[in-house]
Amino acid sequence: MPITNKVKFASQDKTTQEQTSSSSYVLQGTVLDAGHLVPDNEYFVLSWVNCTSPGSDAGATEWRFEGAGGALVGSENQFHNTNNSGMYVGHIGQFKAPNPTENIGIYRKKLTGSSGPEETDYGQCFIIDLSFSGASGQLTSGVDFSTLMVNSSRTVAKGGTIHEQAVNHSGSNLVFATARAYDSVDTVILGLYINDVLVSSGSRFTQSATDVKETLFAGAYNIESGQTVKIKNLDDDAAQVNYSYGAVFNLDTAPYTQSTGQMVSWTEYAGSGTWGTKTIDGNAEPSFVVGMGRQIETGIESGRPAAISLRNNTASEWLIFKSRTSGEFDPLYFPAVHYSQDTGQRETAVIVGVGTIGNSDEIEMVTL
Repeated sequence: MPITNKVKFASQDKTTQEQTSSSSYVLQGTVLDAGHLVPDNEYFVLSWVNCTSPGSDAGATEWRFEGAGGALVGSENQFHNTNNSGMYVGHIGQFKAPNPTENIGIYRKKLTGSSGPEETDYGQCFIIDLSFSGASGQLTSGVDFSTLMVNSSRTVAKGGTIHEQAVNHSGSNLVFATARAYDSVDTVILGLYINDVLVSSGSRFTQSATDVKETLFAGAYNIESGQTVKIKNLDDDAAQVNYSYGAVFNLDTAPYTQSTGQMVSWTEYAGSGTWGTKTIDGNAEPSFVVGMGRQIETGIESGRPAAISLRNNTASEWLIFKSRTSGEFDPLYFPAVHYSQDTGQRETAVIVGVGTIGNSDEIEMVTL
């Protein structure tokens, strides 16, 4: 989706590593500098970070403004346990920039155990300015995009709807959606629906009410005005939910050019793999490309297809973590979705690649 006079976006990579054993939240690196924000503007945000809890320890993660702005709604107290939940912790949501603006940081703390410090590795923060007004006018809610946040606690029965929002702009739409849900038994399975048709699913092992890490979805779909985007509970058990959010962007009115497609044919390479390629006309403009992966197998070290990254093969450059001094396929640069329990988990990962894309560039989504 290229930038236009109506769309302003920014992306920042986190390339630092931190540790803490504190039982209170401690800043563990900045994911977005304050200079990317305009005071009092509304922003869509997708951010993720790789976290490690040693042994059977557990930790928590949240996104906060580094001054007095507080935590980003929905990102608070995301439980993390390497042995159960995977190391990729993500957040999709919306916030109003404080005045004056502040950096957004990753905050971590130790919840249980004493095997060693909580570790925080690389990550990403991507934003779209929902208040931006350019030469072509201002982004208009209900025409250019629609969002809905629900942060109340509720119980959703098997097959029930966790999140539902109507879309009033027809055509090709880019959908981001997320929910924090758990059950007290085992894996919780969620599904993303477009007009009551299942288009994607994901699941995550849960243990308790504190296990409320988000399950993220993204994709481009043809949606008619009046149709809905939903997240449903596909699990056998009732799900406890305390946050859900959806953002739908109209690709027909905002960008100069757009290209969509699902990469579903995965090829194994020595030490890596690929979901295939897509040729995109980016009009030689700064553009962003959204990638989503989901684990397809259970068991130890099986999450590779969700450990994704995006590369512009024509320009011979990565669209995320462009400078890879540790090696192109170092795990630092990929969502860490490995886990050590065979629990039927299908963890999802969403990333965004940013770069100037030419008139006929080959974009590849690769995995570890």
